[in-house]
Amino acid sequence: MFRLGLWLGFVALCVAACSGETLEPAGALGDAGGAAGAGGVSEAGSPTVCATSTGPLSTEATPRRTLPWTFVASNRAPDAGAGGAPGPTSGPPDVDASSGDASSPSGCEGVPSFPSTLTCRGGAWLRSTATGPTLTFDDGSQLLWDASGIDTPVAKPYILQADGDRVWVDFEQRWWVVCPYCGAYQTDTIEMRESEGGKVRFIAREGDRLSDLSDAQVTEIFGVTAATRLSCSFHATAGCSEFERSQFDRVLETDPEQVILDATLTRVVSPNGEYDVFWATSSETQITWVPNCQDGPGVASDSGFAASRIAP
Repeated sequence: MFRLGLWLGFVALCVAACSGETLEPAGALGDAGGAAGAGGVSEAGSPTVCATSTGPLSTEATPRRTLPWTFVASNRAPDAGAGGAPGPTSGPPDVDASSGDASSPSGCEGVPSFPSTLTCRGGAWLRSTATGPTLTFDDGSQLLWDASGIDTPVAKPYILQADGDRVWVDFEQRWWVVCPYCGAYQTDTIEMRESEGGKVRFIAREGDRLSDLSDAQVTEIFGVTAATRLSCSFHATAGCSEFERSQFDRVLETDPEQVILDATLTRVVSPNGEYDVFWATSSETQITWVPNCQDGPGVASDSGFAASRIAP
């Protein structure tokens, strides 16, 4: 998969000799967001020192890997008889590919490299292969299961039919510029649903700066909200910045409550079903410049999320 480190068109990271750039104030890191969840933040029983497994400190670092899919472009020639637009492909045997969401052919736009935003959206066939599940869109583009680089991937999405399930997928790979001399970073998100607007079967988000899930998104996935509990905090230096990072556990408000420890693969049972969950959440505050240092990379968040429903 195309990952961070490909600045493509930018010079390498400036540590001490580029024109002035200021970071956003603490608590205003744009898409990094805060760590507020339903029920607020509890500090009860929280350690003061984090475990050694921490995510990126700056936007030049590799993000904490949570999204196990890689994009493969279609090699299919456009259908000239349809004005260049790709037509729906045939589905599994005895399935009418022109029915349901296939009546509006799905596909991907953009390319997986800077500065393009790659999006794949619509109905797709989820099938099992010898190397793992695949998602195939109507234009022939694919997302292939690729858990390389992920320490603890969530379970693969279940497949009910021997010849594949028709699901609804929304995938985005986007580049964000830090500054003209400081590089860029990439975010990847995917939602797989039973149908458009249907129940979430698989969801994942990764990147050097990510907003946390909203309460509404948490409730849609699990059927309940999740409170935020301080896990640990530490002082860090990255590029031209010093800052304080706090990491958070999440408490799923089921009865009884279920704790999802920060960046720890956890199996939970919710009103919407049983899920494998990996949830990392951080907040960066008290950001200050390192003296005599300019235009380093931006401060990153250690945020990432993946959830896979185990069965219907």
